[in-house]
Amino acid sequence: MKSSISLLIFFLALFSAKATAPDWSVNSSAYSQDMSMVGVVLLDGVEVYGTEFKLAVFVGGECRGVAEPAYVSALDRYFFLLQVRSNGGPEALTFKLYDAQMDAIVELTNQESFVADAIKGSYSQPYVFTNQALETEFLDFSFVEVNSAVTIGDSTISVVVDETTDLTSLTAVYNVSEGSKVYMNGVLQESGQTVNDYTDTVYFEVVASDGSSQQWAIVVSKDNKPLSIASAIETKEIQRVYDVLGNEVSRETKGQVLIVEYVDGSREKVYVAE
Repeated sequence: MKSSISLLIFFLALFSAKATAPDWSVNSSAYSQDMSMVGVVLLDGVEVYGTEFKLAVFVGGECRGVAEPAYVSALDRYFFLLQVRSNGGPEALTFKLYDAQMDAIVELTNQESFVADAIKGSYSQPYVFTNQALETEFLDFSFVEVNSAVTIGDSTISVVVDETTDLTSLTAVYNVSEGSKVYMNGVLQESGQTVNDYTDTVYFEVVASDGSSQQWAIVVSKDNKPLSIASAIETKEIQRVYDVLGNEVSRETKGQVLIVEYVDGSREKVYVAE
């Protein structure tokens, strides 16, 4: 009899130790302004798929919106349609996700500011909620109808094109990290559509859906026979070598466009092959 009671107490203790579903709720009548978000959730880089989740937004410890996943069959994805409530003012928003399958609350890394009547995300380009820092990378890069050699570095894309290429009117084609957008001087860029002048270095900003961003330098060189530093040494003595952002680098650097400064003060942009 004592062993049965002990076993019962053990299972009761085990059950009570599990987290219970959070009682997230909002008194909508207490607020006068709204902000809308249409998003998907990535947990450890994998998009959640199913109905066993609940998403909530907070100002401090106060819940300001709750959403459950809604399935869109045409896209075969689960979207969270989150209405954020406020009485105005610049309020910092944070987010949490409840996973019923794991019976766990996950702190998301996204941080936003409340903007009345704003709409963030759409079914075609959803806002990405995540528990990881979002990436702001170029995955590939090329130009429409242009033969080129492309090298993607940490924050620089070096492109070598034929000598006859018109750099004043090129259309870039690229893929970036999921959920990210590309801007130049605050203007949204469209892969395969936006035309820019690449005569000089062009700076793109890749912005993730959580607002984090990274600046990329796009350097295009015209050369039908790419130079190497070794060949340049034969004619002039090199004083320093820089990358396209102006950082001094080793003379042995390869696989990107470099700026070579000679002892006579002249400079030359060269592509150094691998």
